[in-house]
Amino acid sequence: MATSMDYLNEDIKKIKADFYEVIQHPYLRRYLQDPIIDHDQVILLYYLLRRKEFDFSYIKNSVLSTVLVQTALNVHETVSVTPWRSETVKRQRQLTVLSGDYYSSLYYYVLAKVDDVPFIRVLSRSIQEINEAKMNVYEGGTDQLQTLKDIRAIESLLIRNVAVFYHSEQWAQPLEEFFYFKVLLNTRYHWIERNHETPLTASLLTRKGQKRNELSFALEKEIEASKVKLHSFSYEWIPIREYILSRVDELLTEHGVVQDFVVEEG
Repeated sequence: MATSMDYLNEDIKKIKADFYEVIQHPYLRRYLQDPIIDHDQVILLYYLLRRKEFDFSYIKNSVLSTVLVQTALNVHETVSVTPWRSETVKRQRQLTVLSGDYYSSLYYYVLAKVDDVPFIRVLSRSIQEINEAKMNVYEGGTDQLQTLKDIRAIESLLIRNVAVFYHSEQWAQPLEEFFYFKVLLNTRYHWIERNHETPLTASLLTRKGQKRNELSFALEKEIEASKVKLHSFSYEWIPIREYILSRVDELLTEHGVVQDFVVEEG
C-alpha cells in the first residue's frame, strides 16, 4: 500500500517534470542550460496548498506558476553588466535576458488557462516588490537593518505572499526565516571558499576594514541565531515543522557548519 510520503514524492516528481516540459524551447535549449529550481520551495508550496485540501490539478498549476516566477527572477539575476567582448558573449547575455522574460510569461499563461486572476495579481505584485528590494540592496544608501530586511524580502517574499493569499499567515515567518537561513549558508560558503563579498556580507560588517576571520564568525553567529529561531516557532502543522527542521540539519551538514556549532556549544 502506498504511503502518504509515496504520494508526496510522486506529486513532486509530476510538478517538476511539468516544469521542465513547459519551459522547453528548442532555440534556448541549444544555447542555454535548463534552470535549476529550488526543491525546498517546491515542497513547501506543495505542503501549503495540500494543507488547504485543494485538488492536485490546482496545486500543480499554483506551484508551477510560482516556481516559474522564481526562475525568471533567478535567471535575470545572473545577467552580467560588464562590457561584452565577443559576439558569443553578447548573444549569450541576450538569450539569458529573453529566457527570463519567457519563463515569466509562462506563469501568466499557466494561470490564464484556468482563469486564476487573483493569483496572477499576487505573483505580479511579488515580482514588483522583489525588484524594488533588489534595487535598494544594489544601489546602497540604506542602513544595515534595512539591507537585511530587503535581503530577506528577496529570498522569501514570493512564498510569503502566496502563504498570505491562501490565508496561512502563520506560515509566513517560518518560511521567511528558512529561506534567509539558506542564503546565510550560501553566503558563508562563497565568503570562506571563494572570498566573494555580497550585499549580505557587507551589511554584516560593523566597521570598515573588518578582518576575514571576524566576518566568518559574524556569519556563523547569524546562522546559529537563525537556526535557534527556526526551532522556536510554534508550527501550525507538524509535517511542515518536521520538513523544515530536518532540512536545517541536512543543510548544516552539507555546508560543514555542524561541527563548528558543536565545538562552540561544548
